[in-house]
Amino acid sequence: MCKYNVVIIDSGINTNKYPDVSGVSIEYSYNCLSVGNCLDDEVGHGTIIYSIINKRMISDQIFVVKLPDWQEQCDDSCLIYALEYIKNNIDCNVINISLGLKSTEKYDELYKVCKALSDKGTLIISAFDNDGCYSYPASFDCVIGVDSHADIRSTDEFYFVENSPVNILAKGSVQRVTTQGGQNLIVSGSSIACAHISAITANEISKGTAIENVLSSLKTKSCGIFKDRVAMAKTKNQPFEIKNAVVFPFSKEVHAFVRFNDMLSFCINDYYDVRYSGRVGKRISSYFDGVTFDKTIVDIGSLDFANADTIILGHLGEINKLLGRDYRRILIQKAINEGVNIYSFDPLEQYLDLLNSSSIKYFYPRVTKDDVPYNTFGKLYKNDKPVLGIYGTSSQQGKFSLQLSIKQVLENTGYSVGTIGTEPHSLLFGFDVVFPMGYNSTVNLSNHDIVIYLNAQINKLCRKREIILTSTQAQIVPYYCNNMLEFPNMQYHFALGTQPDAIVMCVNIYDEIPYIRNSIYTLMGLTGATVIAFVVFPVTYVNDWKGALGNMKRKVTEEEFEQFADVLKKEFQKPAYLLGNKHHIERICQDIIDFF
Repeated sequence: MCKYNVVIIDSGINTNKYPDVSGVSIEYSYNCLSVGNCLDDEVGHGTIIYSIINKRMISDQIFVVKLPDWQEQCDDSCLIYALEYIKNNIDCNVINISLGLKSTEKYDELYKVCKALSDKGTLIISAFDNDGCYSYPASFDCVIGVDSHADIRSTDEFYFVENSPVNILAKGSVQRVTTQGGQNLIVSGSSIACAHISAITANEISKGTAIENVLSSLKTKSCGIFKDRVAMAKTKNQPFEIKNAVVFPFSKEVHAFVRFNDMLSFCINDYYDVRYSGRVGKRISSYFDGVTFDKTIVDIGSLDFANADTIILGHLGEINKLLGRDYRRILIQKAINEGVNIYSFDPLEQYLDLLNSSSIKYFYPRVTKDDVPYNTFGKLYKNDKPVLGIYGTSSQQGKFSLQLSIKQVLENTGYSVGTIGTEPHSLLFGFDVVFPMGYNSTVNLSNHDIVIYLNAQINKLCRKREIILTSTQAQIVPYYCNNMLEFPNMQYHFALGTQPDAIVMCVNIYDEIPYIRNSIYTLMGLTGATVIAFVVFPVTYVNDWKGALGNMKRKVTEEEFEQFADVLKKEFQKPAYLLGNKHHIERICQDIIDFF
C-alpha cells in the first residue's frame, strides 16, 4: 500500500506543469465506474487546490484522484468510489475534498466509507458548499468541515468552532493563486479555505502531532474560538413511558384519543370532565359517528387513579377561569400524593418547585433556544427525503386528524413515516417531534430559530424515515391586516423550516375561491411546493353570514361536497376529498405515493 501525506480528490491536475504527480482517475465506462490514469485537469480547479497545498507543505508527497464531470456537480457514487479506492490502496494522513454535495441519496454509504477512513487514522478535510447550506461529507462527525469567513484576512489564520458540523473557518475570500497555465488568478470560496487547512493539518502531522490530537492542536493555534453554548442543567421534564392513563378534561383536543385509539401505545382507563361542561355522564360514542366506545365521561370530583400510572392534563386555562379554581395545581398535588405521573398540554413552570420535590415523572412539550442547533452560521440542510405538508385556510379543520389518518395508512402500506406534530399530544401517537405552536403555544423561539430548529429536525428524520409528514395550525394568509396578532408569522416560518415538497390543502366549504388561491400562491412562494389535493372539512355553519360566533354547526351534505369539489377541480385542477371518509383518505394516500 502506497504512502502519501495528502490525497486530493478533485478535477485532476495540469500534467504539463506537474508531470511527476502520482494519481488515478475515476472514470465512467458503460455506466460503470473504474480506475484510469488520465489526470488532465479540464476545469483547472484541481490544479489550483494542488498548487495551494503543495506550496505550503513541508513534505510534498501528494496523490491526486480525479473525479469525472467535476464541473457538472460531483456525483455521490463517484465520490464514494474514490474514497473506497483510497481506503483499499492508499495509506495517507489527510484527504482533501474541496467540494460538497448539498444532498445525497447515498448518505449511509458515504458516511460508512468516511467513518472507515477516519477509524483507520486518516483525516478527511472537506469544504462546505459555497451556496451557504450544509453539505457532505463536510457535515459528517468523522470529517473536518471547513468554511470561509470574511473576517479571516491571512491564509495562516483560522477560527475553531465548537460543537458544530462546521469545524474550521478559514480564508476563502479573494486571493491570488497560480493556475494550470502558470497564470496568476484571483479566486475565492470554501474550497480554497479547505486547501489551506489541509496543508496546515498535514504540516502538523509531519511535525509529530498525532492524528488523534490534530483537532485539539488546531484549536490551540486558532486565532479565535466560536464557543459552544453553556450547557443547561438537565430537568425532569422528559417524555416517559405510559401504560395506563386517565384524561382530563374531555375537550376537543383529546377527541383524537378516541378516534385514533388504536394508534396509542397505552390504555386510557377513563375520561373526566367538570359537571359545568354538561358532558359528565354522557357516552363518549355519542360525540362521534361510526365510533364504538362504551365508556361514559366521569365527574372529575370522582377521580380514581386505581390502575393508572399517568394523568393526561389537557388545556385547563378556560376551566380554571370560569370556575375560579386552579385545577392544575389540585390535580398535580393529587397525582404527587398517589405517585401518578403527569403529561400536560399546558406549561408547568409555575409548579416546578412542587413537581421537582416529588418522585413522579412529568412532561409538557416545549421548544426553547436550548433546543436549537448552535454555531450554524445560518446553514440549512437540503431535504433528501419527500416531505408532505398539511396546511389550511383556517383553524379547526382537522389537520391533526388528517395527519394521523395519512400516517396510519402509509405505515400500514409499509412505509417508514417521520412525523412533526404541532399538537401538544403528538408524541402520544408515536410522532417523532412535537412543535406545539397552537393554542397556548410553548414554542419560545425567534422566527430565525424556528427555521433553524425545524430544518435540523427534518434532516434527522431524513436519516431514518422514507417520507415525512408535517402539519401546521390555522391559516397561512391573514384575513385582515388590522393588528400584528392577525399575521400568522409562526406558520410562515414553519413552512420555511420544513420546506415541504407537496402540500395537502385543508379548506372549508364556505371559503371563497380567491382566498384559497391566495393561500396556495403564498405556500408556493414560500416553499416551492406543489399542492396535490384538497381536503374539505365536513362541518359548516347553519348561517355562514353569522360567522363562527353564536352560530350553529351542521354536517356538510354529500351534494354540497360534490358541488364544491367540482368547483375546486375546475378552478385548480386538483382533486378534493372529504375528511373522515375512509375511502377518500385511502385515495389521497395513493395520490401522495404517486406524486413522490
